[in-house]
Amino acid sequence: MASPRKVSFQELSKHASKDDLWLAIDGNVYDMTQYLSGHPGGLAMLKQAGKDATSNFKLVSAHCTVTKYIEDVLDRRFVGELNKEH
Repeated sequence: MASPRKVSFQELSKHASKDDLWLAIDGNVYDMTQYLSGHPGGLAMLKQAGKDATSNFKLVSAHCTVTKYIEDVLDRRFVGELNKEH
């Protein structure tokens, strides 16, 4: 199996709009563009677009109660691993 794609912070930051929304959670990068309109928190996800959203993601208590659902949502939108080397 091929290694996951590495996504730099620079590349991640280019995907920071409602029409092209990537974010990183726990070292993985996800394309959440198509999910934004169905996100239960409305446009709140937009504030983290193009960034490492791990801290904010973990602050939302609802994310802890629907873990399996969130894992499924994220798995379908996986882009690659965040390259933390600058």
